[in-house]
Amino acid sequence: MKAFDRNVFEQIQTHARDLKGIHRLRDQEFDEYLKMYLMEFDAEGSHFEDDTVKNTPSPSARNKVVNAMRLMISQDPVFDVKSQGWDETKEEVIEKNISRWWDQAGRAAKRPLHYDMVLSSLLFDEMHTAITVMDDYKKYNKNDRRAERISKMTPILFQSWSPRCGYPEFDELGLCTYYRETKVRWSWVAQKYKDLLSDTYVNKKTTDNVALKVFYDLTHYAIWINDENPFVCEEHGLPCIPIDVTLTNGTNLFEKEEDKRQPLLFAIKRSRLWERESLLYTVLYSLLFTIGVTPTYVYKTDTEDDLNYIREGGFNYLMMRKGDSFEPINTKGILPPEVQQMTEMTGELIDSSTMYNTAFGEKNNGSQTFSETSLLQQAARLPLIGTQRLGGFGISSTIEMALAMMKEKGLSFNSNGIELKASEIPDDIEIKAKLDVILPQEKLQMVNIGLNMQKLGMPDEWIQNNLMGITNTKELKKLFVKQQAEASMVQYKIQQKLQKMQQADQQEEQQKAEQLQQAVQAAQQAAAGGPAPMAEEQQPEPQPALTQGQMLEAQMMNSGLNAMDTGQFAENTPGPQMIPGAEMEGGLPGTMGGMIPGQGLAGTPDGNGVMR
Repeated sequence: MKAFDRNVFEQIQTHARDLKGIHRLRDQEFDEYLKMYLMEFDAEGSHFEDDTVKNTPSPSARNKVVNAMRLMISQDPVFDVKSQGWDETKEEVIEKNISRWWDQAGRAAKRPLHYDMVLSSLLFDEMHTAITVMDDYKKYNKNDRRAERISKMTPILFQSWSPRCGYPEFDELGLCTYYRETKVRWSWVAQKYKDLLSDTYVNKKTTDNVALKVFYDLTHYAIWINDENPFVCEEHGLPCIPIDVTLTNGTNLFEKEEDKRQPLLFAIKRSRLWERESLLYTVLYSLLFTIGVTPTYVYKTDTEDDLNYIREGGFNYLMMRKGDSFEPINTKGILPPEVQQMTEMTGELIDSSTMYNTAFGEKNNGSQTFSETSLLQQAARLPLIGTQRLGGFGISSTIEMALAMMKEKGLSFNSNGIELKASEIPDDIEIKAKLDVILPQEKLQMVNIGLNMQKLGMPDEWIQNNLMGITNTKELKKLFVKQQAEASMVQYKIQQKLQKMQQADQQEEQQKAEQLQQAVQAAQQAAAGGPAPMAEEQQPEPQPALTQGQMLEAQMMNSGLNAMDTGQFAENTPGPQMIPGAEMEGGLPGTMGGMIPGQGLAGTPDGNGVMR
């Protein structure tokens, strides 16, 4: 452990105590918000020792927060990067890297980062995000093998801290002091800070929880437990405090710290509506079980003797005097109308103070059209605008701070699909993170609106940025061109294949036609007694031998074609001829005498076998 300045550390401790004291009432309200969210209700301090009382905390406050969070995390943050020194192509490359970086940092944390940030905003109206450079973490945790793996996923580790344990202080330029105090196990402290602990701490053996305290101002930072000496107390040398603190719905216009935070449950906490509703539910269910479910009887007697209830031998019976009576009471009207009206009124007040359930898909009373229902659902989400806008602002400022720290340390990163160069990070970089609350059916509506605006001449880039939530328009155009090029190439290949197939079919048909023509010529020459001798250079190429059936088909086709071409079928059709080889195996059946079917069948053969 390094030596520290005692005077500096005493000033840090004094400042830390003052910050905690200033936020004392804020802490009390934060505790009540946690009780409402965790449904811890004790009805004015009573713990209901009577078994007949049914403690029934109202789930309304928790349901409002949970459903609002589900709407807020329905979409991942969309980043938009601007800088005067970059063109649009460079900006879109950085946007892509930041989106990848945010996803991988969430993967390292085992939970998307904006989930806890949104919940913190809804519950406490504050988001506290710690920024840890992985190279610094590895330096102080040399034996932690996980750090090497995580450092290849993300250069910065982001952590959402509970505002209940954090005490920020602001000036006109933003956060200037931050103090955090948490209850942790000593074994956890000994493991996390073992390279910083002195021998006194190393030999410390305790199973009790200790108060771990962390302090940052613009110059120093310190870490210590309880009121003992610090592990670290030195200058940090950073351009800013590595913690982002963003207030979402509240305002700094009020003087008291507890008034500056106004989360979703602020109204029903200050009005104590949640406690009244829980008390009503407790009374109603207690009456229901006491009067409605459990039978109630009346015992009438002229004496002051107690009712003698006997259970013996498996039987239950009452010993009463003559004239006494034991009768059940009519339990109609367990819940008076006034109580029911009070319950409904309390529920309506809670809805109007937080969010109407129509924002979560609950059907409103009465019959509305789809358009009216959709409009009511969107209007009911108005209380989320602060969390949506300033929540995105908190994410943006967190990333900007992380980039500033990387630039200050000269830290570049090129791994896991993320490429960030410290020398290329501009001083005027502006990052906007947008948290959209859009359901699937609303996306379809936005697409239809975009198509209509496109017909009116609105630029595609404006439609993509403002309606579709698409900021990397250049990258999208490249993907679109690539898709069109791939589709065109596929069509071109298909056309080439079809043309080759058609050419092959045409060549095959042409070859068949030539072979058929040659067969016809050969058949005609054979029928005429053979061709005249030809010169050696005019001798045709040898043709494959034709079967008798092929010769017959060729002669028939040639005769028919010639007759159709000349229009003189009757005059030019030759008389019946004997096909050579007809009497041989493979020729026409012997009953037909080797004749061509349809020619001279009505005649009779002469001695030479020719039909007359």
